[in-house]
Amino acid sequence: MMYRIHYLLLSFLIIVFTSCSTYQTTAKNKQPEWTTNLPSDKNYYQGVGYALKEKNSILHYETARKNALKNLAEEISVEISSSTIHISYENDFSLKEDFSSIIEARVNSSIEGYELVDSYENKKEYWVFYRLNKQKYAALQAQKKEQAIQLATSYYSEAEQAQQHSDIRNAVIYYSKSLDALKAYFNETIIANIDGKEVNIISEAYNRIYNILSNIEIIAENATINCKTGYRIDPKLLTCEVAYQGKSIKKFPIIASYSENALQQKLNSDANGFVQISPLVKSNRNTETINFSIDKTTLLLQSATDFTIRKLLQKIPTQTTTVYLQIAKPAIVIKSDEKNIGIATKDMVLKTKLEQLLQSKGYEIVSTNGDFEITITSDTKAASQSNGIFTASLKSRFTIKNLHNNKIVDVLDLTATGTQLSYKKAGEKAYETASQQLSSRLISSFTNAFLKTE
Repeated sequence: MMYRIHYLLLSFLIIVFTSCSTYQTTAKNKQPEWTTNLPSDKNYYQGVGYALKEKNSILHYETARKNALKNLAEEISVEISSSTIHISYENDFSLKEDFSSIIEARVNSSIEGYELVDSYENKKEYWVFYRLNKQKYAALQAQKKEQAIQLATSYYSEAEQAQQHSDIRNAVIYYSKSLDALKAYFNETIIANIDGKEVNIISEAYNRIYNILSNIEIIAENATINCKTGYRIDPKLLTCEVAYQGKSIKKFPIIASYSENALQQKLNSDANGFVQISPLVKSNRNTETINFSIDKTTLLLQSATDFTIRKLLQKIPTQTTTVYLQIAKPAIVIKSDEKNIGIATKDMVLKTKLEQLLQSKGYEIVSTNGDFEITITSDTKAASQSNGIFTASLKSRFTIKNLHNNKIVDVLDLTATGTQLSYKKAGEKAYETASQQLSSRLISSFTNAFLKTE
């Protein structure tokens, strides 16, 4: 009897245990409805993430979590996707896209305080369900927005003070910083109280930057300057005043672009609002230009603003001032001592040829008061003879001196040989050969020497 009772009790426990075990397994493996049909909830933003499992890996947990938060953020961003960005971009689609991305990034970075509602997994898949209280999110957003407005207001006030004291550079910088502080809210109208006045701070800061940059004048002392190749321009001639509303602007970044080359010179106006440069003229053309313009890149980098803000402000039209250079070639004096077998020649072959070459390139040949002097010393010597054929060798030296400072800028040597029926005629032939070498090989060396003025 006791054995029968024990047997019945054991059987009952096995049945109970098996029933409970079966129920728990079924409950665990039952896929929740939220994995396929997320219920709506007016009080919460919700996001569901999903990931496939991989063997010997737990990465699916993090992947599902990221996907859930991304899904949650997308639900929030729906509320701003149709918003209007208030500054006109002149139909610049890429700029609109840039600001939309900034606003979306603000949403994604502001997802805090979310909570785990549920999770589910089977052998192949993992799901996770997060939600974010809308009231808490709105409160956090309001706090961050207020901080951004306070920062923008502070920058705006500094910009106003700088502008009132004619510190135009810092006015632009701080108005730009004000825009930068609010770049994530360009889809909203931000009204700030500044010195007791209600100010639409985004549009007003932009308008002030636009007004300043588009009305800055760069006034050249001389619209046209006469100069010479190989010499620096007197900086007093190549001077510009930087001004806004009739007042000179100090420490303002300007960029000078010289048409002769691709190099640009970055400048800052001095304490009196002037910039000046003294370029070395190397051009072989009759006319070159130098353009002076606002260095917006440097100015905006100093404001440490976001690239998209700088891209927006770069589009503001600004003034460019052009100075024209009328370029003359230097005047050349040529002196020559040409001998053939030790006897002075009358033809002056090398001098005549050099004059022709330089004149063809626009250089003026003068007898006195030149910019450069070329002294030629040349002679031939008997070299050899064989069976009535004579060979003579020629050595010539061209010394180039800057007459403004009496410095030798270059020395060029030329050698040649000639063969004829006498040493005299062989020497004449050597001069002909040397003359051809002047045309083909040495003329560029002369023109380069005229640039060595320093």
